[in-house]
Amino acid sequence: MRAFVTAALENAADRGHTLLPRDLVIDAVQEREACPKVPCTRDVLAAAEETFDPAVLIINRDGGESFYQLDRFVATRRLIATEVEKRLKGKRHERDLPWHDMVSQSLPALPDEKTERAIEKKAREEKDAHLRAGFIQTLGSELRR
Repeated sequence: MRAFVTAALENAADRGHTLLPRDLVIDAVQEREACPKVPCTRDVLAAAEETFDPAVLIINRDGGESFYQLDRFVATRRLIATEVEKRLKGKRHERDLPWHDMVSQSLPALPDEKTERAIEKKAREEKDAHLRAGFIQTLGSELRR
């Protein structure tokens, strides 16, 4: 069973998925061509889980859902989680730049028609907010290097 689960996770990794829920693992194992067919159910998989270590890590989430991950992706998951936690806890770096003016200067004049003008103003406000947020994130990353 461990070989089939590992193969299913390897195939998923080739498609960019490094973590799979139990039900998708079961589907992948059942769809695999084998003779005789591999009997893979929740019960069978649960009984075989103790043989998965060290190749496959089982991650149990709140609500009882289990996920499977190849051992080589565990360090990556931890690194990403650590970096995300640092960013969430980090101090925001703000700089008072004239974002609105910079956006307006880089775009054509506002339309004369009232509705189009209102739509364009809203779009420019969104651009301003995205630039401000992007600048803060970029500055924060640069300061940590």
